[in-house]
Amino acid sequence: DPSTLPPEYIGEDVPRNAQLMALLLKSMGIEEWEPRVINQLLEFMYSYTSDILKESTEYAGHAGRKQIDISDVRLAVESKTTKCQTPPDRAELIRMALRRNQTPIPIPPQRVPGVLLPPEEYCLLKENYQVVSSQAQNTL
Repeated sequence: DPSTLPPEYIGEDVPRNAQLMALLLKSMGIEEWEPRVINQLLEFMYSYTSDILKESTEYAGHAGRKQIDISDVRLAVESKTTKCQTPPDRAELIRMALRRNQTPIPIPPQRVPGVLLPPEEYCLLKENYQVVSSQAQNTL
């Protein structure tokens, strides 16, 4: 109920997202908070949502689609939550290493002059960033 909001969160000059975040805090039984709490929660919400949508777009592109669907979002959320979990224990790492080490390393070609590098897509020497122009930034 918006009428239960503190007076500083009522009015047309207060952003709607800030009002909704204040309502969320009130619905959880939190009666008082510093004004910066709302800003911090909104920043986190924006950052988390942006990350999920970016990753969802990458998954859709990998699947050959231009639009994301719910499976892309679910996969992105699952990926994000598994990154936050604890790493595997020592025994699991040993099992993973044994499985990985069963595949032999390919023998390099004979007598190739110079330093042997992996294919370009696996090298850390190529550009791994994109520059966004200010015009493109304004359209985002």
